[in-house]
Amino acid sequence: MIIAKIQGGIGNQMFQYATGKHLAILNNTELKLDVSSFNEDSLGRKYELHNFNISKRLASREEIRRVINKTLLGSIFSFSKNSSIIKQRFLEYDTEVLKKQDKDIYFDGYWQSEKYFLQIRNHILKEFTLKAANDFNQKFEHILNKIKALDSVGVHVRRGDYVNSHFGQSNYRNIHSEGYYNKAFDLVSGKIKDAVFFMFSDDIEWCKNEYKEVKDLIFIESHQPHEDLILMSSCKHQITANSSFSWWAAWLNNYPQKIIVAPDKWFHNDWNTKDLMPASWTRI
Repeated sequence: MIIAKIQGGIGNQMFQYATGKHLAILNNTELKLDVSSFNEDSLGRKYELHNFNISKRLASREEIRRVINKTLLGSIFSFSKNSSIIKQRFLEYDTEVLKKQDKDIYFDGYWQSEKYFLQIRNHILKEFTLKAANDFNQKFEHILNKIKALDSVGVHVRRGDYVNSHFGQSNYRNIHSEGYYNKAFDLVSGKIKDAVFFMFSDDIEWCKNEYKEVKDLIFIESHQPHEDLILMSSCKHQITANSSFSWWAAWLNNYPQKIIVAPDKWFHNDWNTKDLMPASWTRI
């Protein structure tokens, strides 16, 4: 079996699941999920993938222990014959990961590149659909219908831990202060005559003050994260934040003529992000 360690926010969880799913298909085995990291998540994040139509099975403690114990404890990374642990070595796409063949593999990383699962795109698109479609309230349905009827552009603004935690301030580029969104609004408006912007954020009140002068902008009061993600992905075009959450909203978008705008640089540091965004996206 393939056991994928699931950690972080919903966007990172989706990267981990999609990559693990592809590896499981390549090895003709089942995928199980290790969700134990959420027992001690310092930011209060929780397991979110149960909201999607994924083929979910959770790994037991015994299964996790058995797979990890096949490799010497403390092993960081190895593709050797006797290793059963794959731990991410660097941010860019690692060509060796999907070549790994073993009956049992424990999979630990963030895997932020479509190259890990692009070959099974149609499979992933089907699994990352909302499970409880019949339970959505009228407000959700109203917004969804409006999004589908217009030349809609989903805009994601992430603040939260990016401005309120030392980790976020130290690692993630402040695209707000650099005028990224104003440039993105101008770029999209220049290409789409009747564009209507739908803004999603974990700090929508701040956005209402910051972007109150933008024309044809609708502020969306937050739903559950998985609902917001699907609403964003239903827009014809996207302006993403430097966030895996809006990355997935853009990637799930199946509109043939979609325009995706993304920040050219996501981090303060010099991490190599050449494989982070699809080549078809516009980076500014």
